[in-house]
Parts: sequence; structure tokens; C-alpha cells
Amino acid sequence: MSRKIWEGLLASALVGVVVVALDGCGGDNTGGSNTVTDASSDGSRPTHRDASPDHFVSGGGDDAGPDVGVVAAFDGTSGKLCSSNADCGSTGVNVCSNTYSGKLNSLNGVTSPQFWPSPICMVPLPTMAGAGNCDPGPANTQSFCDSADPTDPTSHGICLPLTVPQEAGPMNGFCLPHCSFALDGSPAVGCAGKNTCTPSAFLQDPTTGAIEGHGYCQGTCQADSDCSGLGTGWVCQTDLGVCTKTKKVRTKTIGTSCSNSGMGATPVPTSDSETGACNCPFSGSTTTAFYCTSACVTGGNPCPTGFVCDALIPVTYTGAALDGGDIVLPASIMQSPGLAGQCFATCAADAGAPEAGAGDAGASGGQCPGASNLPPLSTCSAPGDTLGTLAGPDCLP
Repeated sequence: MSRKIWEGLLASALVGVVVVALDGCGGDNTGGSNTVTDASSDGSRPTHRDASPDHFVSGGGDDAGPDVGVVAAFDGTSGKLCSSNADCGSTGVNVCSNTYSGKLNSLNGVTSPQFWPSPICMVPLPTMAGAGNCDPGPANTQSFCDSADPTDPTSHGICLPLTVPQEAGPMNGFCLPHCSFALDGSPAVGCAGKNTCTPSAFLQDPTTGAIEGHGYCQGTCQADSDCSGLGTGWVCQTDLGVCTKTKKVRTKTIGTSCSNSGMGATPVPTSDSETGACNCPFSGSTTTAFYCTSACVTGGNPCPTGFVCDALIPVTYTGAALDGGDIVLPASIMQSPGLAGQCFATCAADAGAPEAGAGDAGASGGQCPGASNLPPLSTCSAPGDTLGTLAGPDCLP
């Protein structure tokens, strides 16, 4: 699977939640081979023996690293547990995530969502729609933030590109608390409390040549008790993994065909993703229909019968390695506990091509949720397929 395919799928399923949280207006909702310490309970980052940031490249690019300037002021506390802004550093740059409670009116029918069940320090969120707070660097590179050197992969923050395609610029990215994960099934590190790690990029260690996963911390609550760190009255909307004070009652069940806003800046108000009929992912991509699903955490509460928690980690992944060749993930990789994912329908990929139709999730023959009068809303993708992920075979768009 190429980086372009993997990142497009991942961004549509998961990153969209963060984009909504940061722009404040509306819309829809990876192993440190060279680490020497684990993250502590306060969300501190693992330490690498050799930062050499200009040699870290994300798959799919041929640049040595983003050419961005040194940050003048930063706190370096992104990801640290907090109760108020005063806990987040002496410069006064970083704030506690709980100060942003209720800034977004509604998401998928859920009012005043809070994306971090355990409050953590972070670089302030932009207040202007379409504006970011960090420089992601040029296309096919990975930049970091909340540190003196935006090319340092040990930084407490990671910069997610705001534009598609990715463009360098001081307001073209979102800075979020940074996490990382190995490819050996060990737990993801860097996210404190009930927050989870959402995969966003693979990088190659310049010393060992090993591949490591990087991501950002956001959610995912699985029970009402996970939201207790926000104070009284907060409960968990489990199918989104966000905390709220008023749960949304869904009218569609998991596995049912659903509609979303699709590509475009203006949401479709009658779509299931806007009315809140269910969690209908991939809005903002070319996909305008899918099937109702639920947020999940790898190694956490299980998905319903017939569904699997998929963090969308590709089994095959190629990209620009340090020697100019391709990065290829090890054959024995496993999903790390503590990654944010989605519950996708399981299927039997070895039983033939998937068909359109409203068959049961996980049915033999590779059939996936869909509707008889529409193209398949999803297809059965095995780990060895172009779009196959580590958790498969399951039904992906």
C-alpha cells in the first residue's frame, strides 16, 4: 500500500475529528525502535539516542526533512496531564485542553464534544477557520512542534498538515500532542490518561534503519467513567469516543448503510453524519456513503460481534528510505494496544470478490454492507490487498 492510499484512508476515518476540533466551526469527523525510556503517566515522550532530525523522512517522499525555522517560544509540555493552563509551562504558550470544552457546538449530532477525556497540555487551538498553528513542512515530510527544532522527532508535538496536498507554511498545520508506537505489538507511548494514539506517519530511524510509527493524542473514551477527569456531568458518546454532557440517541445501528457529507467544504445537512443518525465515517473524502460504525481502541473494549477494531495500519507500505529506495514494513508487525481505531465489519476475503447488497457483516463470500441499488459501500480487503490493513480482512471503502 502506498503512502498516498494509506494516508487518504486514515485521514478520512480519524483525522477529520481533530480538524473539526481545531478550526472551531463545523464538519465531520504509529514503535520507537530507538527509544530508551517509556512514556510516564504524565504523557512524557520517549527519548531517542540519536535525534538527527534532518534524516527522518516519512514514506513516499524523497526529501531529507522539512525546511522550517526554529520556533521562538514554546513550552514543550504538550501531552502532560493538567487541570488548568497554569500546569502547562512558564512561557504561557500552552494551554490545558479542558479550557476548550464546548467550543464546538455539535459533531455528528453530539453537542459540545470534548476530544480529550483526560485533560492535557497543548499548543493553543486556532480561533479562525482554515488557520493552523504550526508549519507541516513541504509535501512528503513530517514536521514536529512545541520544541525548538521542528524537525526533531522527539518533540512533544506533531504537526498535522491542514492542506491537501500538504504545503509548507506557518499556519498550514495543526500542532497536537505527539505519540509513537512500535511495530511489535507493544503499547503505544506518549498519551496520558484515557487519551489514545491516532497513527499518522511512519518514519525511519537514521541510526538503525528501523521503521517507527508516529501519531497524535486524542480521545478515545470507552465508558462514562473515562470522562470523569473533565468534572461532573460529562459522559462518553462511545461510538465517537468523545465526551459530552448530553448523549445522542442513534436511529441507525452499526453495519447499516448510511450517508455522509462527502467531499466539499459545505456539509450536507440531511446526511446521517450531520443529523446524527449514526457515526458514518469518511465524510470529507470522495466517499459519500458508507455503513454505520463505532470508534474503538485497540486492546480495549471489543467491537460488536462481526466487527474488528482496525487502526488502519497497512500490512504493506512503501516510501522513500534513507538510501533512496523503498521503506518496507517488517512482515511480523502487530497492532499496538492503545491506538485509536474504528469498528469495521469482518469478511471472508478468500471466498471470492465482494458483492453489492445488504448482506450481514462478516458474511461468507466476502460480502460487505451495502445496498442493492448502489455500488458497494465497502469492499472486503485482506491484509495482502492494495488497501488491506493489519486487522483485516475487513470491509473498507
